Formats: sequence, structure tokens, C-alpha cells
Amino acid sequence: MPKILIIDDDSTFLASLMEAVRDHPGWEAAGSCDPDELSRLLVEEAPDILVLDGNLGTSDADGLRLVRALRGDPRYGLLPIILFTGTRTGGADAAVGLEAGADDYIFKPVSPYEFLARLDSLLRRCSRRA
Repeated sequence: MPKILIIDDDSTFLASLMEAVRDHPGWEAAGSCDPDELSRLLVEEAPDILVLDGNLGTSDADGLRLVRALRGDPRYGLLPIILFTGTRTGGADAAVGLEAGADDYIFKPVSPYEFLARLDSLLRRCSRRA
């Protein structure tokens, strides 16, 4: 059963994403509004995909920095990561996020259908690699 871990400092957006995942048959969701919980949740939840806000509102928890750190950690180097943001600066944000190591990049707002389709696509790609 795939488990999706979602970290976003916007509690309303986090709740909507978690609800969409939980409504998908056979999927589980875990999440937090506190980016400082990421390390603990990665260990406790052992997610199949991490969905991470690219702009968490604090310099210590910048999503891009977290992606780079995870990619450098042998435990999480292959963990599929989706970054998202509410800020649009052309394609620059997405390019920077993908170059940092994200597997996909989503702009807020995102429909539940698109969000689930992107998760499903990434899960399929990862299962083919295994």
C-alpha cells in the first residue's frame, strides 16, 4: 500500500492533499505543517513518495535545500520527491526544483485529479525501476 508523506506549512492545502490521497483506494497519507518534523516522519512513516512545499516560509526549512540534502543521504537518495509552490516565475522555479533533484514539480493550486495522476505516474515509474 503506497504511503505519501506531505509537508506543507499551509494547513488548509495540506488537509486537502491528504484527503485526496486517503480517498484513493489503497493509498495512505501522512503529513505535517511543521518542516522540522520531516526527519522524524521519514523514519516513522517510511513513505513511498515525499510531497514537499518548495517554499516553507523559513530559510532553515527551504524546500530546495531539503531536497538537496535528501539526495545526498544514501537512505533517501532514491526517494521520489514532488515539489510544489504557489509562486510562478515562468519556468524558472520548476527548472531549479528539478535540477535540485525533485522528480516532479507542481504549481498551486492543483486539482485533486491532477495531483493524484502525478502521484500515480511517479509510483508507476518507480515500480518499473525496482
